[in-house]
Amino acid sequence: MIPASPEAFTADWLNEALASKLGAATVQSVAVKASDVPGQTAEIAFLDVTYSDPDCGLPTSIVAKYQSEPASHHRHHCQLRSIPPRKLLL
Repeated sequence: MIPASPEAFTADWLNEALASKLGAATVQSVAVKASDVPGQTAEIAFLDVTYSDPDCGLPTSIVAKYQSEPASHHRHHCQLRSIPPRKLLL
């Protein structure tokens, strides 16, 4: 299952998601920073990954996507900012 929030991109999740690529290495830790730029269909998180074997050949920086807030949430924010309906892309 793809994480629904940046906090859900954990070392355990990455170990499972990358199992076929890790070989004998494991993900030891992951630092996650959510992007400040909101998306319409997906949000972006930046992952800094530490492996048990630094020479495992896998990237230490990963860009991950997770689902945006529901469309109703975006419509509400657009209404608060008085954005005309024709400009809503939802």
